[in-house]
Amino acid sequence: MKNKTKIDFEESEYSILVVDDNITNLRVISDFLKETGYKVYIAQDGASAIEKAKYNLPDLILLDVLMPGIDGFTVCKKIKEDNQLFEIPVIFMTALSETQEKIRGFQVGGVDYITKPFQAEEVIVRVENQIKYHSVKKQLESRNKQLEKEIKDRIAAEKAFEESEALVRALINNLPFDVWAMDKDLRYILQNAVNIKNYGNNIGKKLEELEIPEIIKYQWLETDKKVLEGKSFHSEYEKNDGALKAFESFKVPVYVNKDIVGMIGVEIDVTERKIAEINLKRAYDEMEQEVEKRTADLRLTNFKLEEEIEDRIKAEKELVYAKEKAEQAVRLKTEFLAQMSHEIRTPISTLLNFTSLLREEVQDKVSQEIQQYFPSMFSAGKRIIQTIDSILNMSELQVGAYIPEIREFEIDREILNKLYNEFKITAKSQQLDFNLKYKTEKRLIKADSYSVEQILSNIISNALKYTEKGKVEIIVSRDKNDRLTIDVKDTGIGISQELIEEIFEPFRQEEQGYTRQHEGNGLGLALVREYCKINNAEISVKSKKGSGSTFTVKFY
Repeated sequence: MKNKTKIDFEESEYSILVVDDNITNLRVISDFLKETGYKVYIAQDGASAIEKAKYNLPDLILLDVLMPGIDGFTVCKKIKEDNQLFEIPVIFMTALSETQEKIRGFQVGGVDYITKPFQAEEVIVRVENQIKYHSVKKQLESRNKQLEKEIKDRIAAEKAFEESEALVRALINNLPFDVWAMDKDLRYILQNAVNIKNYGNNIGKKLEELEIPEIIKYQWLETDKKVLEGKSFHSEYEKNDGALKAFESFKVPVYVNKDIVGMIGVEIDVTERKIAEINLKRAYDEMEQEVEKRTADLRLTNFKLEEEIEDRIKAEKELVYAKEKAEQAVRLKTEFLAQMSHEIRTPISTLLNFTSLLREEVQDKVSQEIQQYFPSMFSAGKRIIQTIDSILNMSELQVGAYIPEIREFEIDREILNKLYNEFKITAKSQQLDFNLKYKTEKRLIKADSYSVEQILSNIISNALKYTEKGKVEIIVSRDKNDRLTIDVKDTGIGISQELIEEIFEPFRQEEQGYTRQHEGNGLGLALVREYCKINNAEISVKSKKGSGSTFTVKFY
């Protein structure tokens, strides 16, 4: 027996049933299994083995083939026929070397063979491999059941959302006046049936693209820009195309988490009310001349006017309600995006895990050309997950769902050393010099560790991505105000001056379109800026096209 290793792949204690009619073999095997960390049960014949297996339900059975009475093959067959025991893996121990005997062992349900005389290291490795395999198998089965339930719940939720959305659209479409909505680029995103009838289907078009008189387009652009600045707008205007037509228009900004994301407008045909007002004025002029004669008529007219005022107040309340529902719909849409990102990430992660298992199973059975496909599959999968993570993180920040855990920690031990070791492999593969330098012993900060790690990971990843030769350096220091400062310097392609002001905006990159040389979704630095706000940190960049960049983060 040689050096024994302790099991460390699970915290829980695994149990093994050892079956052998030779008491010496039982003692030897039991001793080194116990020393390795397993709980061991023993049996000296087939009948007691089955009985102890039912009572103790071990995680694995080591079974001798040649035993008096019931032999090991028969015992294994009975175990596999038992509904309580059939999933327990069985490894045969035998001095037999005939191929037919081994085939028979696999036919009755055995998963492996250990040939006598055995070596402790071989036994430990074979036992550990089988326990690991069956543990992963159980976890996957449990996860599959959970995924099936989650998918059913998600389908039900989507159906309810679609029904709710359809109801809202039906209500808007059945309103007897114009309703429309635009995003912050003044692009139509909603029109009800009345608005489409009056102005045509303009979904997806910007206001400036509409085929309407230029004077009207100019007036609408001016008022809509003010609405997007946070001002509500109300106006009345008339058209006279042979017959008087009067309209009343309301435009209000739409907010999501105090940010203006667009506007909603309502246009009501008030021709009848306008005509009534004209007639009222005419009647009032006549009453001025015949006050005494028309007193009774004046009282009646005033009564009608009060009714109209009440109707207007009611209409205004309905407008406020419609505005609130529209804001709620925008919020639900943002929350729905966050949940969908999570639901997409989960199956992608599962596919990557299955791909890894498949690679291990077939790596010795397929050609070198096919084996070369696996790294591309892993790379593509990880890129999808990174993109989804970015979308999910941005969605959480936009809806205010992310709650930071502010605490004190040493940034070198908890974050920087780990990131340096992770990215060192990437730098080496690119033949880049990659250094981490500490110029201060004071490395304690008070911040949210997760978001700080995301800040530094994105900046370091970008530095390596956009540096084809030379070096990338991480320098930790304290400035004159004793603020912890982290500089990430590279000798990469640099950033043009006109883009520096916009580099922290979502989806902004030095290269755009399908012809760009570097991958990325354009959300990394936008997330960095938002995470810096959470941690009361300051992010800045100095760069020159073709001469590299320096990103600096200061923690207050």
